[in-house]
Amino acid sequence: MTATKRHKKHKEVLEDTSAFSASVWLNVLLLALFVCASCDPPHSAETHEVVQVPQRIVSISPSVTEMLYGVGAWPQVVAVSQFCSYPEDVRNKPRVNGWERTNLEQLTALKPDLVIGVEAQAPFLQDKLSELGIRSLFLKSNTLSDVYTAIDAVGKISGHEQQAAELLSKTKSEIETVRNAFALMRMQASALSASTRPISRVSERTRRVSVIADCFDSAVAIVWKNCGLDRMKATNPAFPCGAIAHSNSIQS
Repeated sequence: MTATKRHKKHKEVLEDTSAFSASVWLNVLLLALFVCASCDPPHSAETHEVVQVPQRIVSISPSVTEMLYGVGAWPQVVAVSQFCSYPEDVRNKPRVNGWERTNLEQLTALKPDLVIGVEAQAPFLQDKLSELGIRSLFLKSNTLSDVYTAIDAVGKISGHEQQAAELLSKTKSEIETVRNAFALMRMQASALSASTRPISRVSERTRRVSVIADCFDSAVAIVWKNCGLDRMKATNPAFPCGAIAHSNSIQS
C-alpha cells in the first residue's frame, strides 16, 4: 500500500471515529436533558402551615363581639358571651355562660374552631382551651392603642382585613371628634366656673370634664371594654356628654 493510500485510509478512520464520538455525545446530552426534565424540582426543607379562616367563632367578651360584628365576621360567629347585648342580633345567637369561669361544656358542644376573648380572661381559659385542642385568641384592651390593634387582629384572623381597616378609619375619626368635643366642654366648663352659678355644681362638672380630657384615651378604652362604644352611642344619644358618668372609673 502506497503512502498516499495509507494516508487516505487513516483520514477515513479518523472521520468515522469523530462522527461516532459526536453521535455518542449527542445521545448522552439528550438523555441528560430527558432525565432532568423528568425530575421533580427540589423541595424546600421548610413547611408552611396553612391556617384556615375560622367559620365557627365563639366570642366570650362583649367588646370582642362588637369588633366581630364591626369587621363583617358576624356570619362566622356561632355563639357569644352571656353578657353580650350588642348588636341586637345577639338575641339569635347561643350563649356561653361565665366570664373567667366560662362553661367549657357549653363551649365544646358548639364545636368552635376559634374562641376570642380579652387578655384578662387568658389566665383562666387559654391553657384549658389548648388542652381541648381549641384555637384561641385573647386581645389586649387596656388602652386606645390596644383597641386599635385588637380590631386589626380580629380582621386578620377572621379573614376581613379590608373591613377592619375601614372600621379602624371610621373609629379613629369618631373618637377624634369626641376628643375635640371634650376639649370644647373643658373650655366651657372652665368659663362657667368664673360665672355667678353655684360654685359647687360648676366645680364638680369642671372636675369631671377635666378628668376625662386629661385621661381621654384611658377613658375611651374603659368604656369600650365595659360596654362598647357603639352600644353606648346607641343607648345614649348624648354621647360624649353621657361619658361623664364614667369619669369615676378613671379617677386616681
